[in-house]
Amino acid sequence: MQVKDLHLCDYAFLAEGGKLSLIGIFGNVLVRAVPTVINPFHIVAVLRSEATTKTELEVTILDPEDKVVFKGSGPVTVETGKNFNFLLGIAGFKVERPGTYIIRFVEKGNELIRVDLPILMQVGGQPASKPQKV
Repeated sequence: MQVKDLHLCDYAFLAEGGKLSLIGIFGNVLVRAVPTVINPFHIVAVLRSEATTKTELEVTILDPEDKVVFKGSGPVTVETGKNFNFLLGIAGFKVERPGTYIIRFVEKGNELIRVDLPILMQVGGQPASKPQKV
C-alpha cells in the first residue's frame, strides 16, 4: 500500500460522487501561548494498492521529544487500482510545547509516510522563523 497524497486541513469531506473536498490546507500551526488546544483539523491521505488490501492503519502524532501524543487506528480496504480516501478528524489536540510534531501512518509495523507539523510560537504579531524550544 502507498500513500499518494497527504494533507492537513481545517475540514475535509467526501462530496457527491465521492469527490474529495479539502478546506483550509495548511503546513504549520501558529500559537500565541502554550499549553493550548488547536482547533479541530483533519489529516487526509489518499491511499492506493496494487492488490486489494484489507489491513489495519495506525496514525500517530509524536511531539518534538518523540512522545506519542495521539494514536488512532482502524480497518481500511483498498481495492486494486483504486484510490481510497482516508479522512481523520481530530478535535481537542493539546499542544504542550512548540516545535516540530510528526504525523506517522503505519501499516503492520511498516511506516508508510511521515509528515512534519511545525507548531510555531507567534512572536510580536509575526510567526517565529523556526520552531522554538521552551
